[in-house]
Formats: sequence, C-alpha cells, structure tokens
Amino acid sequence: MDLQILNRPMAASIEIVERKGRGHPDTLTDGLAEDLSVRYCLYTRERFGQILHHNFDKVGLLGGRSIARLGDGRMLAPIRVLLNGRASDRFGSEEIPLEQLLKEWSVAFLKRELPLLDVTRDLQFHYNVSTANTAGYPDIDFSPQSEADLYQTHQALSSDTAAICIQHPPTPVEDMVLAVETLLTSDDYREARPWLGSDIKVMALGSKESINITVCVPQIASYVHDLDSYRANLETIRDDIRADVLKLLPDAKLDIMLNTLDDFERGSLYLTVIGSCIESGDEGMVGRGNRPSGVIAPLRPFSGETACGKNPAFFPGKVYTAAGKEIARRLHEASGAHIDVWLVSQEGRLLSDPWKVVIWHDGGDLAESTVRETLQDVLGNVAELTESMLRREVRLV
Repeated sequence: MDLQILNRPMAASIEIVERKGRGHPDTLTDGLAEDLSVRYCLYTRERFGQILHHNFDKVGLLGGRSIARLGDGRMLAPIRVLLNGRASDRFGSEEIPLEQLLKEWSVAFLKRELPLLDVTRDLQFHYNVSTANTAGYPDIDFSPQSEADLYQTHQALSSDTAAICIQHPPTPVEDMVLAVETLLTSDDYREARPWLGSDIKVMALGSKESINITVCVPQIASYVHDLDSYRANLETIRDDIRADVLKLLPDAKLDIMLNTLDDFERGSLYLTVIGSCIESGDEGMVGRGNRPSGVIAPLRPFSGETACGKNPAFFPGKVYTAAGKEIARRLHEASGAHIDVWLVSQEGRLLSDPWKVVIWHDGGDLAESTVRETLQDVLGNVAELTESMLRREVRLV
C-alpha cells in the first residue's frame, strides 16, 4: 500500500450536523438493507458453510397514502417495498427460497421499527432481485456449485474501486445531535409517550458555546385529540431536549425550534398515523441518509460509498468502513489527535493491502511506525471485521 500521513488543522468555528431519525424513510431503508444482508449472510453460512454473493443496497421504500387529523388517522394506500439488488438463489443443487425469505425478513424489520403498521394490509412488495453478474465476473458467482466457486470471498479480494473516509473522535456537537435523536426515538422513551412518532429529524448549527437546533417531531394522530394536547406535547419534548443537550454542552447558549412548518391557525400540524412520513408520499433510498458516524456533517470530509446492504466479506465500502472506524479509534487513542482515515481500494486487490491510505491528523505524537502497525493489525484480519458487522457491532446508519 501507498501511505501518506498529513498534518492539518481540523478545528472549525462552526458546525452543521444533521441526524435523520430512526423512523425517517431513508434511515428505515438503510436499516432494512442492512438487516436483509445480515440475515442472508447468517442463513447461507449456517446452511452451506459460506456467505454467498449478494447486495441489497438498492432496496427502497415508497410512501403509501394516509389521512391524519386530531384524534384520528388511517392508511389509505400501502407502503411499497422495493426488493431490488442481486443475490445467489442456490448453492450446488439446493435452491434458496429467496423471495419468501426477503419478504419475511422485511415484514419482521418494518413491524419492529413501525409497531403501528398493519403489515398484512399496509405493505405491498415489488420483487426485482436478480442473479445477473457484473461485467468481468463469472456468472457462477451467483449460482456457485461448490466452495471453490467463491474464490473472491476466500481471498478477500476487493469487489470495487472505492474511497472510504472515517473520522474519530466525533465532535461535541455531533455527539449531542446523535444523543438527542437516540433519546427521542428510544423504545423506553416512546413507550412512555405513545403519541410520539419516530420520524424525527435533528438539525444543529453552531458550536459547543452557542447552538441553534431545529427538531421535527411527529405526533400520532389517534393519541392527540386537540390542539392544546399537541402544543403541550411539544413543550414536553422541548424541555427534554434542553436537558439532554445541557448534559453534553453545559455552557452552551441554546435556541431550540420545533416543527417550524406548523401553522396552528390553519391546522397544519405534523400528525401521522404510524409515526413516519413513509406512510404518505415520502420515499426512502439506501445511501441518502446518515453517514456511518450516525450523522450528516457536511463541513467534514466524507465519502459517497454506501455500506448498508452490501456483502461484508469483500465489498470495500463496507469492510473499509469497519476497518476505518477501528483504525481511527486506535490512532486517536495513541496520539490524542483528531484522525481522518482514507482507505482507497482497487477492484481485485487484496482488501488487506489498500491501494492508497491517507491519514489526516491535527497534531499529537503520531509516529509512522504506529500507523503502519495499526493498519497491518486491523486490515490483516478482514474475517474479524466481517464478523463484527454480522454481530451488528459496527454502526452503519
């Protein structure tokens, strides 16, 4: 590998940080794609001893139609689930009931994330999964006859030419935005507030000294019977956000705005039936949501690669996401510096030997020998990186 270690100032006077919440259509779609990948990996490995070729990073959710008003809400048309991508549907002579499995897994995921969804009535599936292979690769990849046909998996050869960027540590504002959304969409918090939906968005602009926060908070129509209740619920949320922010940024001057589209005179309110805008008109697509840090921070470097739904054995956009997180964390702990790790792959090259590596840092004691030892230790064990993702230990959404 070619290694460059660059020193640069990373301090910014202002930050812009966004978190698309747990029930946001893009977050739901990322989560669905990754859930399908993990389940498929575990299924094929248990049944055949191998992770078979697949990528579900093109799945999508298209909004249904609903009507919501104070005290009442109902679905009028189903959410459309686009099961797109590619996957092996057989190993040797044994067929895999791929369509059945993907639909079952999708229903389980969406029911868990949207408990008010009637999965028997309000989901419509469009199945478009293919076994066609990319130009330059053998067709046998998606219909392997034996373990010998899975050479790319066994050798951990990169399936793409791609660049991945990971940072560590997160900034105080990034930590705060993630903490606020995590609180508001947690199972315990919402169980105590059944009127609260999960399609929450948090947007922050400022610094740890002075921060402006806009939060979009859906309420579930059947639990909110009048405007006074709607307003009171928002004030409860505002108080809880303020308390949560001040735990992490105790000296910050705060300006918190909620549901800025609301117009009480016209009765325009953020009311939903199941807690997410996927119920009506909105869409979700993999890769449009949060970065692997859990937030979207446009003033920080990041790559456009999508990890969710990809094969965790050899897709660099996924393997290098897990690797980059571990490398950045270790280098930060060794030096105290803010670390940016760039890993650049070449298609067909060993994942353990990236084509290019760039380490950006803002000072500290960061010896080249430490960097090389860390790279070798982390990248020399691709199998463990894969396992960490199958154990769902690596944040990708």
